Amino acid sequence: MFDVSLLPAFIAVSETGSFTRAAERLGLTQSTVSQQIRKLEAGLRTGLFVRNTHKVTLTQAGTVMLGHARTIQGAVAEAVLQMRGPDIGGEIGFGIAEDFAASRLPDILRRFRRAHPRVEIRIEIEMSRLLLDRLERGDLDLALVKCRKRDRRPERPILSDRLVWVGTEDCGTLCRERPLPLALHPEPSITRTAVLERLDAASIPSRIVHTSSSLNGLRAGISAGIGLGAFCRTLVPPGLRVLDHQTEGLPALPSLDFVLARSRRRLGDAAGALIALIEDQFAP
Repeated sequence: MFDVSLLPAFIAVSETGSFTRAAERLGLTQSTVSQQIRKLEAGLRTGLFVRNTHKVTLTQAGTVMLGHARTIQGAVAEAVLQMRGPDIGGEIGFGIAEDFAASRLPDILRRFRRAHPRVEIRIEIEMSRLLLDRLERGDLDLALVKCRKRDRRPERPILSDRLVWVGTEDCGTLCRERPLPLALHPEPSITRTAVLERLDAASIPSRIVHTSSSLNGLRAGISAGIGLGAFCRTLVPPGLRVLDHQTEGLPALPSLDFVLARSRRRLGDAAGALIALIEDQFAP
């Protein structure tokens, strides 16, 4: 048997590939995260990670356990949601950043639907800054958006994740090109701004050779070898390779926060239930 309270640390290390970054995400010390992983491995009587000086990777048992861990954590959040009150109805205008929508949104919607089948959710997928503008205008009730740590918002981050460079398996020549060819979202992309600022600080000239406001359009350009891109580590689209910035001579990229921004107007029970589900699902 094992303690389910250890699962957030396991999931965080699995998704970030680092005990240090997992500790940053959870607001814990690295030693605490390491201790929790040791307890989980002892309870399961198997190793979950292969550790070396550069990265942490899942063992075969760890890969199997990651699927179970996500299912368990999601089920706990869903159970809490159902126990908090009677069934509710209504409509929610919910905005979400596209890279998050492509990876995490289906599971959130599935669990919320099972708990509250009479609630209608209108989904809007755009870049974070555009979603915040729509929230300010009153077009949305909630928006799950990215923001840089220096651009503090009043909401508590539900998740922090580091940006990483991505490319194809054979993109080594692109990394050495100057100006550095980039495939990025157009303005007002937060990721674009962060990437260009880090390159400027490192005195690495760059040029944007491919832009798309669509995640699939951006992924197509990177997959074609047109330019390098950047995504949050746990949200890298399938088919793209995370690059070692030190090996490729690229600057380290910053971490971004994901926050659940809320409309200034009074929110109904339906929006409150969705907030509760998301916060419970990503609680450390």
